[in-house]
Amino acid sequence: MAKQWLKKPKKQKLLELCLIVMDTPIMAVLKHSQMRLVKAVWNFKREFDLAIINPAELDLQEETVVKVNRTAKVTSRGKRFRFSALVVVGDGKGHIGVGHGKANEVISAIQKGKEAAKQNIIKVSLVNGTIPHKIIGKHGASRIMLKPASPGTGIIASSPVRAVMEQVGIHNILTKRIGSKNAMNLVHATVDALVSMKDAVAIANKRGITIGEVFG
Repeated sequence: MAKQWLKKPKKQKLLELCLIVMDTPIMAVLKHSQMRLVKAVWNFKREFDLAIINPAELDLQEETVVKVNRTAKVTSRGKRFRFSALVVVGDGKGHIGVGHGKANEVISAIQKGKEAAKQNIIKVSLVNGTIPHKIIGKHGASRIMLKPASPGTGIIASSPVRAVMEQVGIHNILTKRIGSKNAMNLVHATVDALVSMKDAVAIANKRGITIGEVFG
């Protein structure tokens, strides 16, 4: 029987081996895990698609260029320079988007970053010009702590974080950086914190208090 199997074409032998392996218990577990992962991704995509915001429907402010980097590539014809721009857009009413653009010229890089930011706009829960509660955002080696502040405090933050706050419409907030000072990491960590926040209604329901008591 073994001799007959060895005489079969190479492709057929590989196919039969694959079928045997796929029928083993470990592969059954892997297939089950893959199905669960596919379902989770599909559910996330469905929720994400429902939350897509059309930038054309928003009254966006002028974009803020957080940082422009220049990179050089040495070729046989000399150095070739390219630029990358980190851009933040928002409407000052709870919508914020971050984009990163690359091009051979600064203006083109900023324009690409602006268009990318418009495609990444999200909605943030704000209350009276500040955030509902304290939260920490993470991205890369950077962490940023955001803490609500009373009216008149202003935006106590570094330039990258301030750019996000001004575009989203936060006027009073306390922030503290932990870790890397990288502008891109700080911007994305700030957005991560804003996205992770719960609105006042959810907090009041969880604590069993009124919305007014949430803000003391």
